[in-house]
Amino acid sequence: MKNKILSLLLIMTLLLIGQVQVVAADILSGEFKLTSNYYTDYENLETLAKLNLNFEQSNLTTGYHLDFDYIYDFKKIKGDLALNEAYFDYYGSNYDIRFGQQTVSWGKGLEYNPTDNLNPLNGMNSREDKEPILMLKGKYYIDYSYIIEGVLIPFHVPTTEEIIYNNMEFSSEPVEDDLSNMEYALRWSVRGVNGFDFSMSYFSGFEDLPTMGMRQTPMGLKPDPNNVYYREVDIYGADIATSYKGVGLWSEVALYNPKDGESYYSAVGGSDYNLSNGIYIEGQIIYLKDKLLNENIILQTAVENTFNNIHKFKLGSIYNFETAGYLIKPEVEFSLAEATLLKVSYDFYEGQLLNNDMLSDKTDNNRLNIELSYSF
Repeated sequence: MKNKILSLLLIMTLLLIGQVQVVAADILSGEFKLTSNYYTDYENLETLAKLNLNFEQSNLTTGYHLDFDYIYDFKKIKGDLALNEAYFDYYGSNYDIRFGQQTVSWGKGLEYNPTDNLNPLNGMNSREDKEPILMLKGKYYIDYSYIIEGVLIPFHVPTTEEIIYNNMEFSSEPVEDDLSNMEYALRWSVRGVNGFDFSMSYFSGFEDLPTMGMRQTPMGLKPDPNNVYYREVDIYGADIATSYKGVGLWSEVALYNPKDGESYYSAVGGSDYNLSNGIYIEGQIIYLKDKLLNENIILQTAVENTFNNIHKFKLGSIYNFETAGYLIKPEVEFSLAEATLLKVSYDFYEGQLLNNDMLSDKTDNNRLNIELSYSF
């Protein structure tokens, strides 16, 4: 409720900013998307209409951004209005400040970033998008190549408040809204120095997924369903990216050090290359060790090409060496007219894609996806 009230106040304030002409082309933009998902194993059809509206304006010293989604589910005959991002910007001579509901993305890897820990997942599937949350972000530009970035998050926003044990669901204790529980992060970035981009980061806060505590019994330590909470954690991260003879190279690693329990870490390393015939290829190896100390070694690859100069084809894949589960995803994107796209893709799963007791990937439900979108 508290976050909804704060978001509403941000919306009202933004809409009262002087000289906001919502019909002006330089302020309003958006996208309309019609999506159909057919889940082949369950023979279930889902059809959604989504209207995204962006109100944005800036000058030399200030700016604002307001981003809405209206999603209508034809099967449920129900529509929902959601606020994505709503923030103010202030631009100084050598610094920027942004306050409001926002998403901050850190890291050099593709799709998976171990150092990207500021925003929680918007669901229990590991491939979900991140959820925008209220935060204050500042950047200080030492010069063109060196940047210091700081983030303050006043309230802990988790991915979920529930944990399942013995097929039963238990609620976790929320993190108390107290000044001592404020989350914060720092990052030092270097860009374009001797052909390298590099950064080091630190996050102090709480894990996004709850933990079940332990209790002493005559049979030894046992899980305690009455003690479900979010562990305090320090996260140390680093990433680096460069290129060599046209080959892009990157690496990223994060060490998670919780106050209670064992430390764990994740890392990714990969490369990409554009062939002379226009084909783009990329691949990366991901090592993922989660808070429950489950291990995953994952190979992720993709090949993209443009045909008839305006249409695109992509073939993506994911393979988990620990579980032998995999995903193959062919995707074709047709450009029907200016700003109008038709995308058709198919997700083919086999086996367990992720070795994780809390997050999940739906490996038993192949999906045909068709999207028609228009941007304005």
